[in-house]
Amino acid sequence: MCGLIGAFVAHGEALQAQSSPVEVFGEGVLTETGADAYGPTLNADGTEVYFTVRRNRSGSEYLVFSHRSNGAWAAPAPLAFSGQGYDKEPYLSPDGLRLFFASTRPVPSGAALEFEIWVADRTEGGWSAPRHLEEIGSPGYDNYPAVAANGDLYFGSDRLEGRGRIFHARWNGANYDEPVLVTTEGDRPMTGADPYIDPQSRFLIHSSTRSGGRGEGDLYLTLREGADWGPSVHLGDIVNTADYEYTPFVSADEQHLYFSRGWGEMHRVPVSALPALSRALGGR
Repeated sequence: MCGLIGAFVAHGEALQAQSSPVEVFGEGVLTETGADAYGPTLNADGTEVYFTVRRNRSGSEYLVFSHRSNGAWAAPAPLAFSGQGYDKEPYLSPDGLRLFFASTRPVPSGAALEFEIWVADRTEGGWSAPRHLEEIGSPGYDNYPAVAANGDLYFGSDRLEGRGRIFHARWNGANYDEPVLVTTEGDRPMTGADPYIDPQSRFLIHSSTRSGGRGEGDLYLTLREGADWGPSVHLGDIVNTADYEYTPFVSADEQHLYFSRGWGEMHRVPVSALPALSRALGGR
C-alpha cells in the first residue's frame, strides 16, 4: 500500500511539473554541471544574455556572455574584463549600451569597500574597461543595479537602514544624484533586494524575505503611483516556491519574466501566466 501511495504522489508531482509554465532557462547549454548560474539580463532583441557564474561557492564569481543565433544559444564565455575576484549581477541598460554590475574589485581611491557598483560601455570592439560609480558608492554592501530608460539607477544596499533596502539614484544627464531610499505604502522603506525597474518606471519587481511569503525569498511587484510607490504585491505560487527566488528581469518584448532560484538556477515564465505583472504591462 505504501508503495502504491508513493507512486501516486510521484505521479502527481510529475504532472504538476509538466503543467507548470516555468522552465529552466538555457538548461544543458548556458549552465554547467556543478556550477551556479544566476541573474540573467538580455538585450532588446533577445540575442544576447549576460549572467553570473559561480563554480565554487567558496570561490569567486564572474560574468559570462552568450549569443543566440538560429534559435540556439552558444556556449557562454567569460567577459574579457571579468574573471578575477568577485563580479556579479549584470544588468543591461534598455538601449544595450551600458552593462552595470556589482564587484569587489579595487576602487580608484584605494579604499577598502565591500561590493560596489560598476559600469562598462559598449564599444565597436566590445566592452570598455569598467568604471566605478563613485558618486553612489558607500562603505556598505551595494549590489544588483537596475537601470531605467531615463538612466535612473535602482540598487540594493545596506547603507543607512541596514541590509534589505532599495535605493534610487537619479541620472541628471552628467552623473548620478545622491541615492535616496525607496519608500512604499506611505513612507515605509521598500524591504527587499534585487530590483528590476521597468524601462518606463511604471513598476518595480524585487525579492523580499518578508513574512507571508512561500519560502526563503519571494518576488513582489510594486506599481508606481504618481511620485510614490504602491504596496508590494506577491507574484504568486507559479513563480514563488519554498526556495529562494531572486534577480527578476522582464524581456524587452514583455513576453517573459526571467529569474533565479536556489543557489543558482535560471528560469523563465510567460508574463501571461502572472496576472499582476500582465496587468502592469497593459494586459499582455
